[in-house]
Amino acid sequence: MIIYCTSDSHVQETVSFAQNCGFSISVRSGGHNYAGYSSCPSDSPQCIQVDLSGIDTFSVDILTTPARTTIGVGLIMSQVYSSLLSHGLTIAGGVCNGVGVGGHYQSSAIGYLVRSFGAGIDNVKSFRIVLADAQVHVVDETSDPDLYWALLGGGPGSWGIVLDYTVDTIANADAPHTKLWTFLYPYSRAMLHALGSIYSSEMADPVVARDLNVLLMIHPGVLFGFNDTFEHYILVRGLWTGIDNGALDGALYTQYVTPWESIPHITLAPVTALPVSMVPGLLASDWNLGPFRYHIHAFAQHPAVSAWPDADFYDKVADEVDIRLAIPYLHFSLQLWPFGGSGPGSQLNRNAGKNAYGAREVTNWVDDWVFFLFDSQSAIAEERISAFRNATGHHWEEDNIPHSWMTPDTLTSNTHTGAADFSMNESWYARLQDVKTRVDPADLFHTSMTIPARASASAVGDPHLRNIHGERFDVMQSGWHTLLEIPRRAAAQRALLLVEAEARHDGSACADMYFHSLNITGEWAEAKQKDGLRFSARSSDSTGSTWITVGQVDLKVTQGHTLKGIRYLNFLVRHLANAGVAIGGLLGEDDHTEAATPDHLCQRSVSLLEQPGVRGERSARSASSAEASFW
Repeated sequence: MIIYCTSDSHVQETVSFAQNCGFSISVRSGGHNYAGYSSCPSDSPQCIQVDLSGIDTFSVDILTTPARTTIGVGLIMSQVYSSLLSHGLTIAGGVCNGVGVGGHYQSSAIGYLVRSFGAGIDNVKSFRIVLADAQVHVVDETSDPDLYWALLGGGPGSWGIVLDYTVDTIANADAPHTKLWTFLYPYSRAMLHALGSIYSSEMADPVVARDLNVLLMIHPGVLFGFNDTFEHYILVRGLWTGIDNGALDGALYTQYVTPWESIPHITLAPVTALPVSMVPGLLASDWNLGPFRYHIHAFAQHPAVSAWPDADFYDKVADEVDIRLAIPYLHFSLQLWPFGGSGPGSQLNRNAGKNAYGAREVTNWVDDWVFFLFDSQSAIAEERISAFRNATGHHWEEDNIPHSWMTPDTLTSNTHTGAADFSMNESWYARLQDVKTRVDPADLFHTSMTIPARASASAVGDPHLRNIHGERFDVMQSGWHTLLEIPRRAAAQRALLLVEAEARHDGSACADMYFHSLNITGEWAEAKQKDGLRFSARSSDSTGSTWITVGQVDLKVTQGHTLKGIRYLNFLVRHLANAGVAIGGLLGEDDHTEAATPDHLCQRSVSLLEQPGVRGERSARSASSAEASFW
């Protein structure tokens, strides 16, 4: 299901709908993620993709210092850059025009200004977000410092649905010495070594860590619009902002520009002064590849492994280039982007601690794109990326770099389950999980790359159950099922809490199923009410919408109905970690194989969601569900 939202209230209603009806939520603004992580994941078939492209808020407040802009998550970066340019302003952001604001400013928002002004997320002052409670919250460093820290770089889509960001802008007066140049060189191994040596030397120089940013890219001539003897070129683009050293002239020009000029080249753009507000929009690309498809992988060079590319690295690049050039109709773009610097480092380095972005120690970022025209070349493209990755592995590392969203990898299926996927260290990951568990304990906002809540469990929808180990499965057997048993394997008369639910077919033996009855017994329940708590879908007054505390946990039982009037029960539980003992039942640690195995006579799946005999007729009120949160 896709829900298109154009207002705050649309988003709030969508979150309420998902909560009440057992859906998870994935969020899309621009849909730029290469691996499709803004889509509903395979482990959440009962999922809503919320499309935010219609939330296009834009305003500029020139009364603050610096001026601030509020940008809706449905805008794309070309719209933001062009709108700010008329005010003589810009913001730190990426290099692709079509990237949506929503995910960009939760990931990094890194581009040409990163060494001078930090990542875009470093400049976010506040954001408005709809959390799992369906309410709009304004979050900044003081109102909720942990959520502010986590959302900016800690796992896009994990926390809620952001509506807009308020961001510090960059004025022309902030970088009055800005200059730009672009040179093009015919590719050869010798040329790569010559240019690579200059690149590594200049980018490692602590004197210009905030002044100079150079992109070095081996790129196919066909994508430049060239059709001559050189199939691939080396593009060098230099950006000088003069944050620390001022104007690029005299000795500075001789040291940092003359080495590039002294090597024969095609001048695409000479050294030119321009307002810094023009830079991001001028250099951003539509990245229109025409008929080409592509695979991509990226990796990071870390000071502990290999600070900057050396002669061996460039040799390995040249070896791979030689192989690729010999393959007909195969093109590639291998890009070197400087992130950090030596000494105090770039502004990206200096902003350490502002938020959860974990790749600040990275010196050099490498993107490896391989383009191909025919489906038959897909496997060849994959093979070449893998070969290059393996040949250069000793120069970089993938673990301990947050590659689940910032490394655009279309070849491998990352598991996204541990600290190496999401942060630089275990303590950061633990902090991210703490925030997730607080704001979204039932994992409502869930994709293949979101931060997992601590040992959460749920049973929702068709019914789609998720136990405390994160395993997802469907209940396929009618009858009584134990959802929770505290402690696990306790004798019935000694149980602190026992929750049992009856899943019943409506109609034939293979029709859809719903929770019709639910019993809550055990010492905790009987202290609340003699003989425990008992609920029936047939009773009009048996359910409510408020949480009740039973022993050490909170419970809620609600009632819903399908379009045809069939009533069912929903069950929710939270704070299971307070129990302090092992949790049994289908939502706990018990084996679910038998409950998830359909009768051999039923050739189609049974459902707690759909009405008997009416496939596909789904409703906001047709979800019998149970949820549990272990925190």
